[in-house]
Amino acid sequence: MKQRGVIIDMRPVSTLDDANAPQTYVPVRGHEPTGGLAEMNPVELAERQRAITPTQENLTGDYKSRAIGFSIKTWQIALIVGVAMWLFSRVGAGVPLFSIRAMLWLLAGAGVVWMAAFALDLFLSPAGVAWYNSRRFWNHLDREQKERFDYWRKQRQD
Repeated sequence: MKQRGVIIDMRPVSTLDDANAPQTYVPVRGHEPTGGLAEMNPVELAERQRAITPTQENLTGDYKSRAIGFSIKTWQIALIVGVAMWLFSRVGAGVPLFSIRAMLWLLAGAGVVWMAAFALDLFLSPAGVAWYNSRRFWNHLDREQKERFDYWRKQRQD
């Protein structure tokens, strides 16, 4: 039979055998036979809490050095795709080689590759990883709040 616990105290739990290991506090529950949630192992709860703690990155350099690094990483692939699109416009579409339309094909190919590389670089940068972790942490808190509200609505019989 599953039981929902009522938090009556908090106790420290360490997941490591080291005496200097960081501790986390987990709820000590008194049980009510109201049904619902099963008890969670305190060590597993401590590991979950540690997994969602925010990370902090210390970056060296400024925005200019990151922009220069991005340009160094991406100009070659953007140029190759742009030239390939330029040649494809001549062979595939029959556009004159040095026309405005051919140059637009070149710029479109290079621009699309550059934008895709920029989005990927932004998402995989330390700022993007911090945003992703923050978003996941917010989702975790939102789900926990929803469960808590649902529980109290059932208790009040709303």
